[in-house]
Amino acid sequence: MIRVDGAPRGVRWDCSWIRLRGVPNMFSGRCTLAGLVIAGLAASSFGARSEVFFELVGQWGGSSYAVEAVGDTAYVGIGPRVVVLDISMPAEPVFLGQSPVLPELVMGIAVQGDYVYVAASYGGFHVLDVSDSTNIEWVGEYGIAGQCWSVGVNGDYAYVAEYEGFIHVFDVTVPAEPVQARVYPTSHRCLDVCVSGECVYALTWVSVDIFDASQAPDLALVGVCERDGWALDVQDTTAYIADSHALYIVDVSDPNSPADIGEWVPSFDTSLWCVAVSGSRAYLGDTWDSLHIIDVSDPEDPYWVGTQETESRANAVAASGGLALVSEPCMVEFVDVADPENPEIIGAYDDASFAYKITAAGGRVFLGGCGGARIIDMSVPEAPTCAGIHPRGTGQHDVIDDLAFIGRTNGLDVVNVADAYAPVLVGEAEFEGRSLEVAYGAGHAFVAGHLDGIRVVDVRDPNAPETVATFDTGNAFEAKLCGDYLYVADADNGLVVLDVSEPRAPEWVTTRETPYLPTSVEISEGFAYVGTRGGVEIYDISDPASPTWISRYPRSVWVDDMTIVGDYLYIVHGLQAIDVSDPYEPRSVGVYVSVFYAIGVDTDGEYVYAANDATGLWILKPRRVGDVDGDFDVDLDDLAALLASYGQCEGDVDYNPDTDFDDSGCTDLSDLATLLANYGFGT
Repeated sequence: MIRVDGAPRGVRWDCSWIRLRGVPNMFSGRCTLAGLVIAGLAASSFGARSEVFFELVGQWGGSSYAVEAVGDTAYVGIGPRVVVLDISMPAEPVFLGQSPVLPELVMGIAVQGDYVYVAASYGGFHVLDVSDSTNIEWVGEYGIAGQCWSVGVNGDYAYVAEYEGFIHVFDVTVPAEPVQARVYPTSHRCLDVCVSGECVYALTWVSVDIFDASQAPDLALVGVCERDGWALDVQDTTAYIADSHALYIVDVSDPNSPADIGEWVPSFDTSLWCVAVSGSRAYLGDTWDSLHIIDVSDPEDPYWVGTQETESRANAVAASGGLALVSEPCMVEFVDVADPENPEIIGAYDDASFAYKITAAGGRVFLGGCGGARIIDMSVPEAPTCAGIHPRGTGQHDVIDDLAFIGRTNGLDVVNVADAYAPVLVGEAEFEGRSLEVAYGAGHAFVAGHLDGIRVVDVRDPNAPETVATFDTGNAFEAKLCGDYLYVADADNGLVVLDVSEPRAPEWVTTRETPYLPTSVEISEGFAYVGTRGGVEIYDISDPASPTWISRYPRSVWVDDMTIVGDYLYIVHGLQAIDVSDPYEPRSVGVYVSVFYAIGVDTDGEYVYAANDATGLWILKPRRVGDVDGDFDVDLDDLAALLASYGQCEGDVDYNPDTDFDDSGCTDLSDLATLLANYGFGT
C-alpha cells in the first residue's frame, strides 16, 4: 500500500514525503523526473497489476423500492437514483429531474425542506439537494458497512436503519457534511425506522424498539412493542405495523408501555408488505399485486374499505391528499383514493424496468423484462432514453438490421424497429412454452425454450413466421449459432451441439457434460465458452463433433450471462472482464462492483451494457488502467499526460481527473505507480 500525504507541486518534486509501507524512505530532498519515475516503478512493484477498469457513462431505469410524496411532488427511488415528479396531474406525471447515480439501490427516502435523505442498500447514506428539481445535486454521503433499508429525519438528525441490527444517528445540521454521531443496536435485524415527535421507532424481526430522541443524538431505549412485521408507519402517538397477514395498531402515547389497541386481519388471501397512513386511512401494499384501503378512524375497530389491483407487487406505498402512490418493480402507479370504496388507477410513471435480458444492436439496447421489451436509444450514451416498448417481449432478443426477433411466453414476435420510437409488430409465431433466448441465422430463428428444448422458426417472410422444427435437448437455457452448428447451454446435458445445416431437420451431433449447471454460451475464434453456476468452461470446437475441454475460469462463480468481443469475455453475476487471448490460460483483468447483481450483459465493441434486475441498465466503457487518452493502450502519451498533472489536485488549473486513477482528488505517486504497472499494455 502506498501512503501519499501533502505532495507539493511544481516542475521539480520534493520526494521526502514518499513513503512505501515496509520500505525505508529512499528520498530525503528534491528529485528529478527520472527519480520520480523510479519511485513510481518501486511503488508499482508492491501492487497487483490490474489491466481494465470500467468507466460509468450512463444508467437507465431499475425497480422502484421507495416513494415519498410532499404536496404535488413525488420523490421516487428508481434503481440507484431518486427521480422527482410533478404529480399535480397524476394522470400525466411530469418528470422534473433525477439524482446522479448512487452506489446502490435506493431502499428508503425521507424528505425535509430542500433535502432528500437516502438509504441506498449496501451503498450507504446519502444527501441530495433538491432545491432545484431540474438539477438535483448529490451533496453528502456516509458509508455504512451493512445494508441500509430505511431512513427517517427530524430537525438536525437523520436516522438510518441498518438491516444487520443497528440505528445510525447522523447530525445533518450541515446536510452536505453528514456526521455519524451515534450507533445503537436494535433487538434484531432492523427493517424500518420512523420518527414521530421525540421518539424514534425501529421495526425489527421480533419487535418495535422505541427510543427517546429528546436528547438527540443520544437515544435511550424506553419501550419495546412485542410486534413484528415488514413495514411501519407512525402518526402522532399511533403506530401501524404491516405483518404479512394483518395490520396491527399500537398506542404509543406512553412510549414506556406501548399497548395493542386494534388489528385488521383480512378475510382473503394476501401477503402485506408495506404501509402508509394518511388521515383516517391506512394504505397497505401486498406482494399479490394489490393495494388495500383500511379505515382507521377508530383505531380500535379498523375495517376494510376497498382494494385496487396493481400491475405487480407493491414494494412501497405513500399517500398525499386523495392520491396513493405504489412503487413496483416496473413502475410507480398513482391511485385515486378520493372515493376509497372505488379506488382507481389514473396514471403511472413507467420509465423503469425489471431488466434481465439485454441485446445491443445499431445504437440501441433492447431490454427484456417486466413491462415488455424496451428499446433504449443510445445515441447519447450519457443520457439513454426509452424510445419504445413492445409489450409482449420478456425473453432475449436477436436483432438483424431493422428486425427484432423477440422471445415471449408462448411464442416469437417479429418486430420492425426501424423507428425505435414506434416499433411495429409484423409477424408472430405461436407455440406453447417459454422463449428464453433467440439466435438468428440463415433466415431462421432458433429459440431456446427451457424444458421445451429448441424450436426452429422460419422467418424468411417476417410477416408470416412459421415453426418448422423442434428438438428436445432437455432443458435449453441459451443457444448460439456458428456456421452450420447450434451450440446449446442445456441444464440437463451440458453443452449440446446440433447440426442445423438443414434447419427443418436439426440433427444431434454430440454433448459435453459440464460440472455445474450451464446458463449461457458464447462462440468465438473456434472456442465455445459455457457459462455455468460454477464458472466458465472453455472448449476447443475446431472439430464441432468432438469439443475438447481446455480450461475453466473462474471457479465457484455463478455466471448468469456473458458476451465476448476481441480478447475479452465479459461475464455477470457481477461484471468481470476476462482476458481470453489465450483460452488455455484465461485470467481476470477487471471488475465493476456496482453492478454486483447484474444478470444480463452485452457489448457493441465500444461500450459494455449490464442489466440488473433492480438497478436497471448500466452503460460502461472499458478502459485499460493507466490509459489517460482513451485509446485503450498505455504508452508514452499517457505517461506524459500524467506527469503534466502530477502534484495537482481538484481545483488546480492543471489537474486532470483522468490521471487520478484512485479518485483521491490528486494526481500523486499511487497514480504514477498504477500507470507504470500497466505500461505497455495494448501497444
